[in-house]
Amino acid sequence: MEESELLSSVETAIERTNSAVWDLSDRSKQEKKEAKAKKAEAKKTKWAGQGLAIDESGSVPKTRETALKHAIKELLRGLLRGYGLGFMLKGGLNFVFALLQRKSFSVALQRWYCMDTRRFSRFVGTFIGLFRFSNVIAAFNSGEDKPLNSAYAGAIASLAIIFDDKSRREGIALYLFVRSIDVLVKKLARLGTLPYWKHFEAFMFGVSNIPIMYGFLYDPSIVQPGYYKWILGMGNVTHDGLQEALRDRLAAVAKGEDAPFCNCSVGYHE
Repeated sequence: MEESELLSSVETAIERTNSAVWDLSDRSKQEKKEAKAKKAEAKKTKWAGQGLAIDESGSVPKTRETALKHAIKELLRGLLRGYGLGFMLKGGLNFVFALLQRKSFSVALQRWYCMDTRRFSRFVGTFIGLFRFSNVIAAFNSGEDKPLNSAYAGAIASLAIIFDDKSRREGIALYLFVRSIDVLVKKLARLGTLPYWKHFEAFMFGVSNIPIMYGFLYDPSIVQPGYYKWILGMGNVTHDGLQEALRDRLAAVAKGEDAPFCNCSVGYHE
């Protein structure tokens, strides 16, 4: 009788232990699920510049004096951080590329501290400083820290591009324009304003490459010279080779003439 009671007690203890372990496991899974949901929700509501307009009081500035004080502080902070970031990034890349080109250490240092590096650093510092300053002013006027403030601040900060090299402005402006459209379209698709088609990004990538490839193969005048030169290098072809093998022959065929004779590429039959 005592043995049966002992076995029964052991079985009961085992069942309770197993039940407690399962409860802990289920609770842990539920907590992980809730944490994942909170993280996803926080990621949805996060935006560039979030929290920058919050002053020492823990809220958006309430008076004009405190707003201006906080805005100037953010402006200076952005100028210093941006300039340092641009200087290290651009200068560091110039330094590394100079060493890869087997330049001397002194020449590599000169390229780090060159005018182009300082010009780019000025652009990045001004951009970040203006963004922070404008974000605080926009938050003060609206009375809250919201994504729309960052949109206003970004538009104003984009004027900093005038401090960068003239030859680089077009490329930066084009890149930012395309990125802004990308962000807007994705936002509208998430909200359901625009429909979403599977693999549409791949399709649009192909469509976007049509004018680039046409310019590369048939009309280089519509492609930026630097970009055209880069494509030639990546494809291991030459301008004269494409001209003889493709463009001249196509022009002759279009006129109803016989296509001109084209020599084989050097090494083609080797």
